[in-house]
Amino acid sequence: MKYSPARLAAGLLLCLSALSPALAQNVPQYDHVVLVIDENKNDTEIRNSALAPYINNVLLPQSADLTHFVAEQHPSQPNYLQLFSGSDQGVKQDGLPGTPAEPGTLAAPPPFHTPNLGREILNSGHSFASFSESLPSVGFTGETFSSDPTLNEYVRKHNPAVEWQDDAATQASNPNALGSSVNRAFSDFPTTDAGFAGLPSFSFVVPNEQDDMHDGSITQGDSWLQTHIEPYRQWAMTHNSLLIFTFDESDFGALQSDPNNQIITAISGQNVIVGKYSEAAISRFHLSDAASPDTAINHYNLARTIEGMFGTANDVSLVAQNNLETNPLGGSILPITDIFATAAPEPSPWLTWGMGAVVLTLAGLRRRAVSQRKAQ
Repeated sequence: MKYSPARLAAGLLLCLSALSPALAQNVPQYDHVVLVIDENKNDTEIRNSALAPYINNVLLPQSADLTHFVAEQHPSQPNYLQLFSGSDQGVKQDGLPGTPAEPGTLAAPPPFHTPNLGREILNSGHSFASFSESLPSVGFTGETFSSDPTLNEYVRKHNPAVEWQDDAATQASNPNALGSSVNRAFSDFPTTDAGFAGLPSFSFVVPNEQDDMHDGSITQGDSWLQTHIEPYRQWAMTHNSLLIFTFDESDFGALQSDPNNQIITAISGQNVIVGKYSEAAISRFHLSDAASPDTAINHYNLARTIEGMFGTANDVSLVAQNNLETNPLGGSILPITDIFATAAPEPSPWLTWGMGAVVLTLAGLRRRAVSQRKAQ
């Protein structure tokens, strides 16, 4: 069989298209997902700031950067609960739910009985753990703990899983309870490739108040991420795993300068298509600042995406199950899907250029052959 230039060109184009990444229609399944949540910084306080060199020079350029991501409310605690369970569970302040320290609370005292990410993931046959820095012992339920009495370190309000902790629960009494064994100290978080391979399917990582930018500086928090999380992120890139980095809320004290509660959120790992994403197609929440885009996504969309990674959502997301929040713009809370590629590798720029040059050369040869035949 003769292979004409045209046939060779068509074959090369087919190979090139096969190498190009295709957008995932659904959220891909991952072996390990680590979510890290920091505290109280506006998008504008972090983005392009010299105080956060790791986030700006390493993490964001190698991630799907969700540029129009907002938190739900102020202060901190409700946002953690909304991310972890699709609802603030009636908690509106930072006090212990169900006590006078939570003024005007609508919440029942913990343990909560409502659906949550941890229980959903466990029920799907996967594993889950929360890793809190400075937690003094597995299953600790106290409101605070610090090794240095002059510093704030561990705080319960930033560890949402503990609100469902109930070792005495049965399937009948509380089907959504979590055992104390999933409430672990960050000192248990691995530091080696072999350790990363043994992580739970989903890990919820909470730095202490010195390292999450709440009490400590932006630079301190940025350095903590580079030291403690970047090794995992590097490993995740080649081991079907993922890092999600977000904040709970913007700077509460700067609310007037950031009425949108806009925060940095980045997703990095294998088969993530690097770039900036507004996610306008799935936006459902109004931004109040006329200088900003109309809509944004938030922790609800992120929770829905995590559900999709472990096949737990089916047709009913946490938001719908809890039925305590309504979507301000109507419609379903949708997962983020356009940042993911299928497993097909993305061709290097040199490969793309080289194959394109070959195709153009072959096409030119074909035109010359046709001209020569006409001249004979």
